[in-house]
Formats: sequence, structure tokens, C-alpha cells
Amino acid sequence: MGQDNYWLRNKLSRRRLLTGAAVTGVGAASLALVGCGDDDAKPATAAPGGSSTAAGSVVANATNAPEITTKIADAQFIKLMGTAAVQPLVARSMNRASAPLTDAQKATAIKIFKGSGGDTGSGGKLVLGICEGANNAFAKATFMEGILQALTYPSIGKVVYTNSNYDNQKQISDMQTLISQKVDMIAIAGGSTLLPIIKEATKGGIPVSAYIGDPTGTPGTDYVNYVSYSIVEVGKAFAQAAVDYTGGKGNYVVFNGIPGNAFGAVWIPALDEFYKGKPDMKKIGQTDTNWTVEGTVLATTSFLAKESKIDVWHSDFAGVSIGIFNAYDQAKRPIECLITCAGEEQGLFGEFEKRTAASPKLKIAHGTGGTWQIRVCITSLLDKKAGGTIDPKPTIPNVFRIYKTGDGYDASLPADIPLGRLIPDDLVKQMFA
Repeated sequence: MGQDNYWLRNKLSRRRLLTGAAVTGVGAASLALVGCGDDDAKPATAAPGGSSTAAGSVVANATNAPEITTKIADAQFIKLMGTAAVQPLVARSMNRASAPLTDAQKATAIKIFKGSGGDTGSGGKLVLGICEGANNAFAKATFMEGILQALTYPSIGKVVYTNSNYDNQKQISDMQTLISQKVDMIAIAGGSTLLPIIKEATKGGIPVSAYIGDPTGTPGTDYVNYVSYSIVEVGKAFAQAAVDYTGGKGNYVVFNGIPGNAFGAVWIPALDEFYKGKPDMKKIGQTDTNWTVEGTVLATTSFLAKESKIDVWHSDFAGVSIGIFNAYDQAKRPIECLITCAGEEQGLFGEFEKRTAASPKLKIAHGTGGTWQIRVCITSLLDKKAGGTIDPKPTIPNVFRIYKTGDGYDASLPADIPLGRLIPDDLVKQMFA
């Protein structure tokens, strides 16, 4: 989505919606992927079809194939990413993410996190800059994901972190500071308003990889790449979940966020297109929630006043979807519906667990949160520094699932932390202690 929309979405709504939240931890199980070891100097070469693979990896001998794919074996990664094949760049990133963390590494990670940057202790010469735009639990988890990924590369000796606290001009200034400090590479929460400063970094010889927001421009030229999942597939997955829930005969409401936001401009048309083939699925209406709980309550209340039964609520943001629950409570109506949401901020699922016994027809279909996208950025940057050709738009799997009680909600953690992270639980608790 666009940078401005990403900040507004997080500033307005990624807050403590409840008292606590939760997360699933990741174990150190091995993956049937690419061996990473401690050699981070091997370049990546582009494979036909836009995929990339590391020289010397177990898939290197398949570089002539139209598409190179690898399957993930670890249970936690399957939960996050599914069993579908993933691109080698993503596979290599996840392979590093699965490596066991020593107590010393965990201590270093917390020190860097608490200090908003610092030395990794590896003695490496490279300096990694992380330029964040939001200041919330989701962004903080993303920072920790970046730290942990950096610790898998001995060549990275220092992490420099900036956070503009939703201020677009400050993030541009932060980028200028990183450029003046001559960091070796930058991972950035991107967006179209940042394209000029990103291009300036690239021109100065500093590779930049973007996550969360699309910088637009020309990936592979103006910057290394943009790491994201398919927003079109989000819309399709929403509609498919609704068809499965209703048996193909029912009604639905669509909630957009900020009017005209780039995210809704993609997933909603994809949803509408899918429904063209489902004539028995009736659209009641569509409105903007401004990505706030309050806006969601007002919108839900308005529709409930007009309709005796609503089968599906398509809400693009889990963090504010709790407003749907609040509206039903205020109307004193049973919650018998499906809620679809693109993220997985865990406060929503805590509320679900409170209500599911009394409302067995209540279901939530949700996608992956994606704090770990930055890990793919960092692997991309190291591959680029090693002289490789990098996939300019790697696609991150975004697995949709029906949430079930016990799938990861933890009341001891912030409500806006996503369920799907690659950060061990003990580190998460130290982060927010």
C-alpha cells in the first residue's frame, strides 16, 4: 500500500485495543531449504522467470528451469506461509530465520532493540540501516525481525535504526541522515513519497530494499526490490472464504480504510471481480472506516440498523475489526457471521476467544501479518552487496486460514502484535516488558 496510507493505518489504529495480546513463537526446527551456514558472501544469480538462487545452494543446479521453487518443512513456517512452493530468495531468508538463537545472540538482539541500534558483536564491517515510518508494536516487531536476520550475517557489524513516528518529512530526513552516515545498505518501510530519497541513496551506491509500502518507480533500477505479498490475492481470498462460509448464497459488506487508499484500490476490485461469478452473493454496501475502531463501530452500526442478517464482513484490517464486535454488543444482537481481514493483530482474536462458545457461527478468516518481510529485504541486500542479481519484486506467501481458539492469542502481549512472527516468545516478552 502507499506510504501515507500505511502510516495513517498504523497511527490511527495499531494501538492497544485490549489489555494484552499474543503471538506464536518460532522454534529452531530445520527447513528443507537452502543451507546457509555462516558464508554470507555468495552472490545470487537471477533465474529465468525472475526467481533468484544462491550460488552453491541445493537449488543452484536448477538455474535453467523456468521457475525454481522450494518447499518449507518446518511446522511454524508452514503455518505462516503454507505448503506452496516459495521463491528461492524467500526460502533463503526463511532458512536463516530458522537458525537456532544462542543466549548471547538473544542478549545482543535485545540490546540493539532497546538502544534503537547498535553493534552486533560479529566484528563485521557492514552497517545496516533500517528506516521505519511507524511507531507501534507491529513496527517494533518488524525491527526485531530485522535485528535477528542481521545477526545471521557475520559481515554485518552494526545496525542503525531510525523511526519517524508517522512523520513523512522526518522519514525523508532520516534517510538523508543514513546516506550522510554512509551506511552500507538500507531496509525501508517504503512508499511513493520516499522514491526521490531512495533513488538518491541508490545513486550514491547504497542499495535499498523496501517492505510494507511500494516505493513505485522501477524496482531493480531505482532500488533493489520491493518485498510484499499479492494484494490482488487478498481480495480473492476474502471472497473465497465468504463463499465457503455461506455455501455460495449470502450477503456481505465491504469496509475500506482511508478514502482512496492504495490498498483498497487493489483488493476491493479483485473481490468484486471474483464475485461476478457468484450471483447468489449479494453486496449490501461499502463504506470507509478510516482504519479506526470508532469508524468501524459507526459503519457496522449503520448496516445493522438496516439489515436483519449480515453473513460476511470484509474488513481489510484486523486491528480495527474489533469494532464489529463492539457494534453487535451495542445492538444486543448475536454475532453469527464471518469476518475477513488482511492482517492478524491479535487483539481481535482475543475477543473472538471470549465469544466463540456463545457464538459458534462466528468465524474469522485472516491472512499473515508480515513483520518478517524485512528479513527478505536484508537477505536481498546482502546478496546485492555480494554482486548478485536480485528479484525486483519477490512475492511473499500470504496464507489465509480460519482462526481457532488456541491458535496463538496471548493476553500478556500487546493487542496489535500480529500472530504470525518469527520472533521467539521469550524475546517478544522482553521487548515489551
